[in-house]
Amino acid sequence: MTKIVDFGRLWKEDLAADKNRRVAEPDDLRFWAKNSSSYNQRAGNPAEHVNTLAYLRTVIKPGTSVLDIGTGTGRIALDLAEHGCKVTALDASIDMLEVAEAEAKQRGLKIEFVHSSWPIRLEKSFEYTVASWSLYRQRDLLGALRAMVEQTRSIAFAIDTTGAPNVLDEAIAISQGKEPEPTQARTLLLAGGFAQLGIPVGIELITEKRKVTANQLATLLKDSQKLLSDRAKEYLDRNAQITQEGWLYPRTRGVVYAKIPRRN
Repeated sequence: MTKIVDFGRLWKEDLAADKNRRVAEPDDLRFWAKNSSSYNQRAGNPAEHVNTLAYLRTVIKPGTSVLDIGTGTGRIALDLAEHGCKVTALDASIDMLEVAEAEAKQRGLKIEFVHSSWPIRLEKSFEYTVASWSLYRQRDLLGALRAMVEQTRSIAFAIDTTGAPNVLDEAIAISQGKEPEPTQARTLLLAGGFAQLGIPVGIELITEKRKVTANQLATLLKDSQKLLSDRAKEYLDRNAQITQEGWLYPRTRGVVYAKIPRRN
């Protein structure tokens, strides 16, 4: 008997299995309120997203309209505005939006900022929509993707993890005598969700360099013995690029692109 794959159900199962994911909006907003001022020094640093931004600029043409869903501190919105796009940037966290707005003002960029959770029905549609690492707490995956499809005229992009362990994951696991475990392959679930809605979809794999400092590694290994910490450092020395502050290691993410059929 043929088994039907429901990507919406798989997404909910993945959501329930991930104990570290902030699903409740109040918890998520408190997290961003606490971390908004330091986010760009960690995961939001544009230098760690160079290839992803370059890829988007090759597809998204200047002068076109873009909705950046879950813009955060505006990494993608700011870059595409500088590229000449008409950008609307949406986020549920007012604290993250304030950081993005301040940066846009400093650079002299015109961006329309919207304080709202997703999904929402806006008063206009866009040539492109982008959701970069921002759909993680959606309980209804298909509903979130359907809202993107309905408000996109050309391509909807969703960027997230591939599930493959990176060099840092391997270093921590090996130092503890374990095998590195894959994480959530959300890229595949997002692609499957678009396909389930009947939208032609593909995935572009992009590799970026991410930084980890010695202090950050120590925090990750805070409950480990010094011997285990030394093993992790030795692994990173062999398999990552050594810098003055720590290491640069490759990290692959998936860019899902859903080509919206022309509407009559």
